Amino acid sequence: MLERTIERFLVESVKTLGGKAFKFTSPGTSGVSDRIVVLPGNRVWFVELKSPTGRLTPLQENFARDIKGLGANYACLHSKEEVREWLIYLHSH
Repeated sequence: MLERTIERFLVESVKTLGGKAFKFTSPGTSGVSDRIVVLPGNRVWFVELKSPTGRLTPLQENFARDIKGLGANYACLHSKEEVREWLIYLHSH
C-alpha cells in the first residue's frame, strides 16, 4: 500500500469526525511530520505516515523525540488499519 493512499484515508477519516488534517511543511526544518491533525475537544496531533515497510529517517526520529519531549502528541502510522486503531484509541480517551 502506498503512503499517499494511507494519507488520503487519514484525511478522509479525520474529516468524518469533524476534524482537520493539515498538510505540514516547515521550510528550513527537515523531518517534520506529514500532517497536523486537529480534532474536536482541543486534541492536536503531529502525524507521520509511512508505507507498511517505511521507516523514519534520522531527522524524522529527531523530530518525533523533540515533539514528544515538549509534551505534544505524535503518531507514526503505517497502514489504514493503524489509522483506524489510532482513531478508535482517540475516541475512547
